[in-house]
Amino acid sequence: MILLSTTIYQTPSSLPTTPNQPLEHLTHHLERRLVLSLLCSLLNTSLTSPKANGVTGQIPYNHLISKGAEERRILVRASMMTLLVALDYKKVTPSSEMGMGMGEGKDDNAFRYFVSKLVSNSPQGGPSCLSFAHLGHSSKGQN
Repeated sequence: MILLSTTIYQTPSSLPTTPNQPLEHLTHHLERRLVLSLLCSLLNTSLTSPKANGVTGQIPYNHLISKGAEERRILVRASMMTLLVALDYKKVTPSSEMGMGMGEGKDDNAFRYFVSKLVSNSPQGGPSCLSFAHLGHSSKGQN
């Protein structure tokens, strides 16, 4: 998280021209399988309920690294922050490409691309792949 957040130490005027190299590598240059593995891991850690049935809500080897719910909250918070930073990052473009209109330049943030595939509706017009997240949160109070 520290390497990904180096932009908070830069002046606002230098942000459009100074790339964040670790974050750019993470979001634009990793292999597809690594991006998907990391994205699934961050989503699972962030969205899985700790009170889920079975071992789904438990972190593997949790008994070796932590002793309570506070450590889980810290892990979930770090996972959410990393996911949000990766989704929010936009590649710094050279000044020659700055004049392009919407859709002419390509921002190929792999995290944003794969999350958009999860959120988009199915071709048959059915619910999105992430509709379970909304259903799970809305049914909490009913049980």
